[in-house]
Amino acid sequence: MVLAHAKSFKYPPLLIGPGDLLKITVYNHSSNYVSNTSKAFLSASSPIPTHYLVDYNGKIFFPFIGSVKISGLSQIQASLFLMKKLSPFLKFPQVTVLIEKSNSYNIAVLGDVTHPGQYMIRGQPTLLSMLAEAGGPAPTANLGNAVLIHGTHKTLINLNLYLNDTHYLGKQPEVYPGDILFIPKSPWPSLTTLAILASVLSSASIIYATLHH
Repeated sequence: MVLAHAKSFKYPPLLIGPGDLLKITVYNHSSNYVSNTSKAFLSASSPIPTHYLVDYNGKIFFPFIGSVKISGLSQIQASLFLMKKLSPFLKFPQVTVLIEKSNSYNIAVLGDVTHPGQYMIRGQPTLLSMLAEAGGPAPTANLGNAVLIHGTHKTLINLNLYLNDTHYLGKQPEVYPGDILFIPKSPWPSLTTLAILASVLSSASIIYATLHH
């Protein structure tokens, strides 16, 4: 994924880049072909593959037109580009290009969460939306000392303000492609752990009292 560089945290556009997985659909490709060359290449009933992995040079190999560079284009730009390239071979081709998996238009959610990992950004997300993508915090998470890493900038964030303080009206920080949200583990036992421990100790006390009477 190619990202627009901005020093002031300007939100970058979603552009195709090396390593991206694309879903490309060509509509009406079973209609009459314009070129006899294309008839020799594929029959009218031949399906056109739909999934393409952009190589390290930013190229894909597409039926009829061969190797084409597609990195640096938006999804709409890529659709129009392929339509133009296909027009000598197909009558009125309609093409849609969707980025199914991005190589770098992601944010990483790490630490004490249910499903740590990388998640592709959809829209313009907030901290809590990305935390939800990772399945939410674990019971032992230290939400008061979360860290948002943006390049070389590290910001300490108290997520309890957004999750537990019903009177707090502050705006959540936005996250950007390449950001890392880290949720540390609390050094103290969770309430669930304390409840289990109390239950175990209580059971042990009952057993001890029974054995000694």
